[in-house]
Amino acid sequence: MLNAGGITMKSLIMCLQLSRLAETMSVLDEMDERLKDDTDRRKIHKAISTCNYVCGLYSVFYVGYNLSMLVTTIFSSQPPWLIYNPFLDWRNGTVQLYLQTLLEFTALNIAVFMNIVLDTSPIICMIAFRAHVEILKDHLRNLRTDPNKTEAENYKELVNGIKYYKLIVKCCDIMRPIMSRTITTQFMLIGAVLGLTMVGVMYSSDIFLKISSIILVIALLLETFPFCFLCDSLVEDSNDLCNILGQSYWIDAERRYKSTLRIFMQQVQQPIIFIGFRTIRISVNSNIKVAKFAFSVLTVVKRMNLFEQFE
Repeated sequence: MLNAGGITMKSLIMCLQLSRLAETMSVLDEMDERLKDDTDRRKIHKAISTCNYVCGLYSVFYVGYNLSMLVTTIFSSQPPWLIYNPFLDWRNGTVQLYLQTLLEFTALNIAVFMNIVLDTSPIICMIAFRAHVEILKDHLRNLRTDPNKTEAENYKELVNGIKYYKLIVKCCDIMRPIMSRTITTQFMLIGAVLGLTMVGVMYSSDIFLKISSIILVIALLLETFPFCFLCDSLVEDSNDLCNILGQSYWIDAERRYKSTLRIFMQQVQQPIIFIGFRTIRISVNSNIKVAKFAFSVLTVVKRMNLFEQFE
């Protein structure tokens, strides 16, 4: 129920911010126009294949959980989620049991596919952003490496790099409200939901229910951990950009080039970060801290013998 409430909140956030997705796609198209050669295009194609892999992986675990719960119905002779239905009584024969199970499975599949879209959208955007950052790194490494180019041409390449970086920052700024709010919503729930799921794994005697719960634990970790990891990677990318600029061939450049390069370095030293709860930076460290709440739930259940009291 808690996770269903989280899906509803994330869906509402996404629906209210759909215009931002369209705007992001427009800026990404503008960045794609700045690709110089086949090497740049291969990086984008690799990012696209990674996004496809991410969607497939999420689908396997999310839909796999639903399928595993469907299997438990066969062995436990009761609907997997016990959703209240005033028109069917699953205790009155096998037919009504399977009808109830089919309705629950269909309804939960709709929610699952919706959740796949909600959870993969921020990750796909981050993969695309980082792919363009990698391309920008290559462009900056090549600054003033061609002896046949004039200082004016070198300066123009530097300016193009600055414009490229501003487009990446603009994309992150557009998507920041969606990403921060959806991940913040999941942060609010992951500890409790993960804790309750782990209680089911530890105390349930049904082996099929345990397998389903383990799949759900993996799915819950996928909801936040990959995005938090990508947020940390984006911060490291900012540090790499600064180092690449500092190690470029600027010593014998003209004064205008040096002053522009200095300002650019100051800009990239301010990393692109995402904030949750208006104060907490979204990162792997914050994700671990939130997930630790699951062990608090386990401790409460164990000390108060709550599971035994409900048996």
